[in-house]
Amino acid sequence: MTKLDGSADRFLAAGLYGYQFANAAELMRGYEGFELARCQTTVREVFCTLSEDFLSRHNGAYITNYWANWDLTAMACVLATGILCDDRATVNRAVSYFKHGEGMGSIKNAIPVVHDDGLAEWVEAGRDQGHALLGVGLMGTVCEMAWNQGIDLYGYDDGRFLKGAEYVAKWSLGGDAPFTPYSRRKGAPGVWSGTETVTGPRTPTRRWSGPSGP
Repeated sequence: MTKLDGSADRFLAAGLYGYQFANAAELMRGYEGFELARCQTTVREVFCTLSEDFLSRHNGAYITNYWANWDLTAMACVLATGILCDDRATVNRAVSYFKHGEGMGSIKNAIPVVHDDGLAEWVEAGRDQGHALLGVGLMGTVCEMAWNQGIDLYGYDDGRFLKGAEYVAKWSLGGDAPFTPYSRRKGAPGVWSGTETVTGPRTPTRRWSGPSGP
């Protein structure tokens, strides 16, 4: 495999499959017969280059065109690649974007509001339940990889991620979830431009009904 190509979904493929391949390769490190150097090259050149490009240029679109999960998949790939390749600079780029990135996936854009009750609003709750839950899983993956490198992102900004995860859990169970309306710009310069305003969380499609439930 030498290249990922296609529509904008190539960036999702690079991020999702890239971080998973990198994590699997990290587990295989040291096994007899495993060609670590070849795997490092493939992960870096085929997957990570696309993920880093997405975080830098967002496919030429407005910075808010892509929902938070696009950034989170790319961050996960960059971080996992840095770990696999023993490249602290790449690790640091992923961590820096997590904390300060301009896209919707950096922690203060993915979780834009911390409410007085301690819950932190998850931006994709205004999209749908499935993508909000995916975001919790992706951000948790980034935090866990960083934790294993001695970097505490779970506790960053007074546990903002954990407060966001609790918000998604309460909302998914049908609890009251405060929400601050927001608007985001969509499209790309010179191609198409529009705005979308989100006024509240979407109704969860599935709710846990106990051990005997679905």
